[in-house]
Amino acid sequence: MHYIDETLAKGIVKRDLRNWKGNASELMKTIDVITRELKNFKTRDLREEAILKKIKQMHFPFFHRYVPAIHSNSYGILSKVHDSDCVGLSKKYLKKCQESESKLLYEIHKQKKSMVNVFVALDDAGTIPGSLVICIFDLHSKEKSFHSVVNISRHCLERVVQRLGCQTLTDALEEILTGLVSLELTVRSYITRPPERECERKEFKIHVPTKNGALLLKIENPKASDKDAFLDSNLVTWINKRQFFDEQEVTLKRFTIVNFVNYALNAPVLSYIQKDFQEKIDKLKVDGAFCVEFLINGFYYDSTEVMNAINAGNYLDNIIAFERL
Repeated sequence: MHYIDETLAKGIVKRDLRNWKGNASELMKTIDVITRELKNFKTRDLREEAILKKIKQMHFPFFHRYVPAIHSNSYGILSKVHDSDCVGLSKKYLKKCQESESKLLYEIHKQKKSMVNVFVALDDAGTIPGSLVICIFDLHSKEKSFHSVVNISRHCLERVVQRLGCQTLTDALEEILTGLVSLELTVRSYITRPPERECERKEFKIHVPTKNGALLLKIENPKASDKDAFLDSNLVTWINKRQFFDEQEVTLKRFTIVNFVNYALNAPVLSYIQKDFQEKIDKLKVDGAFCVEFLINGFYYDSTEVMNAINAGNYLDNIIAFERL
């Protein structure tokens, strides 16, 4: 992909928005009809599969994709054994370490095979009428609850088209949706912070990784209720990964540790989480571990790094948040 002229990018977005079919109000009514005909589900995956089947059986004029839920919150605290560490360790202990790691990696692999339905509609009733809004069913539940995740500003769409060399608005949306689950996790993590730890800022900004860059997410009025806070989350712009300075690169690995620590800090009683993690780490060390690591979403992190961040008690938004546009 290559950059295209800004004027051309604006023209592509203007043209495709003018021809866009399906607004949010119409989408909500259609989804209500679909879900009314469906029974309750045992799992989220079964719900998503049933909804997809329904959509395929009807005339569905809205933008819809069935995308991987590529982020898993599964984690493990493991004794990471390197070849140089094996001298003096029993075969039984080494086998136990390997089995624990393999089991967790398999669970993460299974979760990453999950698929979710995602919809994009023209916002006709939200905070930015005329923008596009991303909607999904609740990723954290098997219930049939449906909500918006984030609005996509016209400026953001123009930047994706321009900086990725897209020829249509649909191409730009494909890039944006690679960050869907990360966006949802970021918004949910922020608006569920305990009131006593709530940030004093009137707005919150953070960069969320996509396949070829990062989206700048801004949440305004974060003290509103969950539903309103979701509606007040907006994608301001998009940055191609070629634009990042080395120290500012937004990667999924960095996002994962930020998300994990922030979720831990949201615990009603933080000391319980700190104690639980530390006891698991200490147990592995007593058993003979040379190196204890957290395995989160398929990435490895030194346990000291993770515990230092959690014990410091400071949210890690600043690690991947920056103002340069």
